[in-house]
Amino acid sequence: MILNLILICLIAAVFSAVAFYSSCKWAKPLGLVHTPHLDRHLHKTSIPLTGGVVLFLVLLLIATPFAFWITELSDNFLYAVIGASILFISGIIDDIKHTSPVTRLIIQIAAASLLVVGGDIYVHSLGSIWSSNEILLGDWSKIFTIAAIVTAINAFNMIDGIDGLASGLAMIVLGAILYLNLSNQNSFFVISLIMVSSLIIFFVFNLGIFNSRRKIFLGDSGSTLLGFICAWFLIESSSQSDQTLPPIAVVFILLVPILDIFSVMFARLLNGLSPFKADQNHIHHLMLMFGLSHRKTLVVILILATFFAWIGIYHQTLGISERILFIAFMFMFILKLVIIYITIRFRKKLQVNKPKKSTA
Repeated sequence: MILNLILICLIAAVFSAVAFYSSCKWAKPLGLVHTPHLDRHLHKTSIPLTGGVVLFLVLLLIATPFAFWITELSDNFLYAVIGASILFISGIIDDIKHTSPVTRLIIQIAAASLLVVGGDIYVHSLGSIWSSNEILLGDWSKIFTIAAIVTAINAFNMIDGIDGLASGLAMIVLGAILYLNLSNQNSFFVISLIMVSSLIIFFVFNLGIFNSRRKIFLGDSGSTLLGFICAWFLIESSSQSDQTLPPIAVVFILLVPILDIFSVMFARLLNGLSPFKADQNHIHHLMLMFGLSHRKTLVVILILATFFAWIGIYHQTLGISERILFIAFMFMFILKLVIIYITIRFRKKLQVNKPKKSTA
């Protein structure tokens, strides 16, 4: 079993390396290239958006067949793959020709609904986040789960703002899933291991560690796919693994992207803006504004994400109740809102005090 897993990881890594390297050549003819045109874009040159294409191929052509060969696939696996395929195709279309936020949202809801309704995967309760009594969702279970999956999809999409961030966060989440399924080594363990192998190679290309001219991005097809996979695996693994996790603990494994999307979208609504209107209030934007470099920002966020995931997994061993986790989440949510508010006020003050250019 161990030799098989090592072989699979090597195959996935080699395939990914070759595919990522060669994708720089065929990205432009297909229109899969990101051309910076806004002030919030941190890159100034055109970058291939082929990361998602390769990751989807790894999932479809390597992870799925090998998982079927080594373990039993769950009954809902087909619905999940169809949902992932829908997201991937819509992401490719969005990478080539931008689609409206409403269109993207409808497609995301459709993909999540396939997994929840067709695959019969859903969250039954919110756990004991306020008292010793469990908060059951009842008839709202499936609607809540669809909303949770759509949130995860958009959380990864929105936080994909600096090199290595979305892929790094996905590796941390998939690493947690590997740990949760370590003893039974089911299909989620195998697929997570293969996807992490591919993500490591992408991480190297995305950061341009060996060759900056071969830098590539995930694209919307890649970031939304990662969000979908992480949500799907966490919902199933948290209830099927040896170490069952309550929903709030799962939130902590996903804390950085989840906290970021909630605080940013809520701040937009408070300012009378559309929740889908892009801005520079994401966690990486704030750290960059406070003087951290891109690499330091990446390292700090990934360390925080690893720490929060560790808390989520070991909260019971550490004697931390679900209620304390929920209170901690709300505190960090409010703190992030305050930081965003101060940042917005600071930017407005800079704009007012900015000297006007002379027209003479």
